[in-house]
Amino acid sequence: MAGRYRVVGVCAPATTETPHGIAITYHYQGSYLPAAATPEEIEHLLSVRLIERVDADAPSVPEGDDGPTGGDEQVPSEDKATGGGGEPSAQEETPGEGGEPVEPDEAVAEQAERRKAAREKLAAMGGKAPDGRASHDVLVEYLAAQGGSYDDLIRAEKADLVEMVKSRQG
Repeated sequence: MAGRYRVVGVCAPATTETPHGIAITYHYQGSYLPAAATPEEIEHLLSVRLIERVDADAPSVPEGDDGPTGGDEQVPSEDKATGGGGEPSAQEETPGEGGEPVEPDEAVAEQAERRKAAREKLAAMGGKAPDGRASHDVLVEYLAAQGGSYDDLIRAEKADLVEMVKSRQG
């Protein structure tokens, strides 16, 4: 079951490593399943067509599974590169440093590095909640580990994140 899997359904639950241990979290359409996802989870999510394998040489469903359409019919799907509308999607052209477009794989790698650095800073804090001096990424990772939606938190302003952290402390 090794490989990379992208969520094609609205969301897919999977095992994730967090700064506070292993947890089941939701991963939303367009994101990739974490490496901590179990083979059983991957097999199930493939069988109900919530994820697809992005390796070019691998089938996207388990062998022998014809899925809900009986195998002969083609299930229509949106064009992933254009979002179905003919124009490039936001995932395709995420601005990088200097505002130039970044390829999706570069954006995913950059985001993973930023998240890893933020988790390391949280771990160095020894379990304490971050304060207003913490970076936006550290605040987002802290709140995501507390059960917040990463996708929603990453879009929030830093002042709002600081308020959310304070409200969770008492």
